Amino acid sequence: MIGCEVALNSAIPKDVEVSDPIEYGGGAVSRATLTPDGTIYLDNNKKSLDGGRNVVDCEPTDPKLSDILNHHRSFLNTHKHIQNWKRFLAIDYPLHELEPPEPNKFAAKMWYSEDAFECPVRVGTAIFHIPAGKVKFGRIGMEGLYVHRGIFELDDGSLLACCFGNFETDKIKPPPGADIGIQARSFLVKSVDGGRNWHYLSSIAVPRADLLKNQEGYDEASLAVFDDGRYLVLMRTGHWTPLMASYSADCGKTWSEPDQLPGLRNGVDPALIKLRDGRLALAYGRNVKGGRTRELAISEDGVGESWDVIVVAPAKGGNAYPTIFEVEPNVIFYQASSDCWRVTLKPRK
Repeated sequence: MIGCEVALNSAIPKDVEVSDPIEYGGGAVSRATLTPDGTIYLDNNKKSLDGGRNVVDCEPTDPKLSDILNHHRSFLNTHKHIQNWKRFLAIDYPLHELEPPEPNKFAAKMWYSEDAFECPVRVGTAIFHIPAGKVKFGRIGMEGLYVHRGIFELDDGSLLACCFGNFETDKIKPPPGADIGIQARSFLVKSVDGGRNWHYLSSIAVPRADLLKNQEGYDEASLAVFDDGRYLVLMRTGHWTPLMASYSADCGKTWSEPDQLPGLRNGVDPALIKLRDGRLALAYGRNVKGGRTRELAISEDGVGESWDVIVVAPAKGGNAYPTIFEVEPNVIFYQASSDCWRVTLKPRK
């Protein structure tokens, strides 16, 4: 078992600069979102207009996002730097059964704007078409279906989102200490109508009874799409078990067997993005003795075959669930719970 020990690379590398934290008063699982004009909106009615150098109060004319950002919901992947990007989209967590129930159809609250907040954010319902059968739902023990992390927009305007949860056929119980009632699978869904309807595309990773280094199955997945069309997903497997990765070479139809990547150990709530120079950045919280560190791993090769780890903040309590954006070339805004930082990287080798 990967257990209680100090974090890798506990000192910040000399060629990486991490700013002092700004404590803005967010909740334990708060998120952040980046708008097309570069404004970063935070929980607690806060925002940053300068890439995270300073945090100020929102104005009455700002979009009302604090109620949306106070939970680990999924947001449109604004860090893709699409030149004409204007949309805002957020999906609630978890999914729920329709009323009245319909076979293999589930729903979630969504918030959306088609014109970069020039009108109030609207509220609607997203429908998920997933061949999950009769799903066991239950907030206690984390049973059910969850859409998670960034929503990725492809060049054709269609959207991809990672989900996790238990299908009717998933019945493996986790060992003691897990935050989940049934070991979860991770799966991919796609929308071609702006997020109103989502259709199951494939299962990324499905738990098996013979997996010893796995507490929770495969949950809290995060997606990156490479320039050559391949997909990479990083997934949590538990508090003390490794982050695992799967690759797809056919646009998400099939996936490689989940595996641990060199340089990565245990982590929760991974947030994976591709930087403008082609590198990958992965933020996560990591259980160590004394709490959770806030960590950032960089893959210089751009495909995840190796990772260098930066400890953004030392171990302390809290969920340490992060959100990251690239706000300038080589500069990452890092938000977790009630704190945020700017991490300045050296240029790509």
